[in-house]
Amino acid sequence: MFQSAAPTRSSRSIWMIVSVVAVVAWTGAADSQEAALSFDGVDDIASIPSTNQWPISTSTLTIELWVRPSDVPASSITGVFWGESSSTGFGMPSNNTSMAFTVSTANTNSAYAPAGSLAAGRWDHFAGTWDGTTIRIYHDGVLVDEVIHGQPGSVLVRTDYVIGARSSSQSRYTGIVDEIRIWNAVRSESEISKWKDRPLTGSEPDLIAYWRLNEGGGQDILDSSPSTADGVLGLTGAVEPEDPDWTTDVAPLAFFFDGFETGNTGAWSTTSP
Repeated sequence: MFQSAAPTRSSRSIWMIVSVVAVVAWTGAADSQEAALSFDGVDDIASIPSTNQWPISTSTLTIELWVRPSDVPASSITGVFWGESSSTGFGMPSNNTSMAFTVSTANTNSAYAPAGSLAAGRWDHFAGTWDGTTIRIYHDGVLVDEVIHGQPGSVLVRTDYVIGARSSSQSRYTGIVDEIRIWNAVRSESEISKWKDRPLTGSEPDLIAYWRLNEGGGQDILDSSPSTADGVLGLTGAVEPEDPDWTTDVAPLAFFFDGFETGNTGAWSTTSP
């Protein structure tokens, strides 16, 4: 009667290595996603000045972020991540239980996530894309609205951005913001869904800005992309009342451990999107 051979030591080792691949949820280890920015809704804001490392304008754009509002009031229009000169970015419309992605060319149009896509105390991911004609918004990796723009064309990218408001003089966001990314490309639904909760290296193709917001202290907001478009808390970089606070309540990212490295997350593997 035929009997299968017992596994050798080498074959057992190969099986163990293959089977150890796992998804590990973020718990705050050093050198990884360990902080985010919290805004009080009164005067807090963060500023990111323009850099000539960005394209002046583009007709292929994707912006992503994670948000966890502390309050979702029934009135007022609130910016969350906004280009001050371009009027392009994310904001909470007047019902404030949803998110809008706005694109301004000669005219301004928006795509809207449905009511209830924002809730106090809950982390949600939003992505907005622009292909020169259509605005799309994705909630937690799923397309939820698309709008044909009334004035197709390019949008301004080389502009000052603010986090926590529509501009430095308008209403402020109450809650936490984390993991902001800008791509000079239209990301697909599958790409957004696959990579929304994975950290990036910063060197991915078409990635032109990546604020992990994991500094956890100080006045600087570091850009992990080659653009090095660093920002500051507040308006000037000096300690001031407009500074948001660092928090360890962070977006629910996950890390993918390849089984060949130590527990140091600096050696954990990611695959370029």
